[in-house]
Amino acid sequence: MSAFEKTGRGRAVGILGGTFDPVHFGHLRAAVEARDKLQVDDLRLIPTGRPAHRVQPVASAEQRLEMVRLAIAGCSGLQVDDREVRRPGVSWMVDTLAEIRGEVGRAPLLLLIGQDAANALDGWHQWRRLFELAHKGTIFLDEIGSLGLDVQANLLRILQEKEFERVGGHQTLKTDVRIIAATNKNLEDAVEDETFRGDLYYR
Repeated sequence: MSAFEKTGRGRAVGILGGTFDPVHFGHLRAAVEARDKLQVDDLRLIPTGRPAHRVQPVASAEQRLEMVRLAIAGCSGLQVDDREVRRPGVSWMVDTLAEIRGEVGRAPLLLLIGQDAANALDGWHQWRRLFELAHKGTIFLDEIGSLGLDVQANLLRILQEKEFERVGGHQTLKTDVRIIAATNKNLEDAVEDETFRGDLYYR
């Protein structure tokens, strides 16, 4: 029984998206460590069909999908999800998360966000909605020390008040999401330099 199942909220689903151009050891290690340390039952690697924030990949979407499929062969608990390759238009994580939420119901979701993506989180399409869709789940942010002060303020509100507002919206929405973060930076120094919020650091 996983840590998520013990809460009575059902089997957890982990999501690791990326261009995977090419897939490499860092991707696989992140997926395996999330599976093992966070006891995720179903961890899905989702190759981006048409990336919104990067140059177009060298390999085609079908080639990248096959690379991931070959890379995780024999890895228990890991699977490749081809929904973004099949979906027409730009690939938005918020759309993918909404689809998966609709499929798994109330089961907890774990969204893994790598360093490069975390650094530009506030540039993601409808990024605040990720916290709504991951309700009762977890968002892992790699390199939280690189987030801008405005994003830090939003994260702090989500943690303290368990609420947020969508961009352009006026309705305050409630959410209950766990945030796990990592960084290579010395956050105590960043707090002293006022590049990282002290109230978020001590939260």
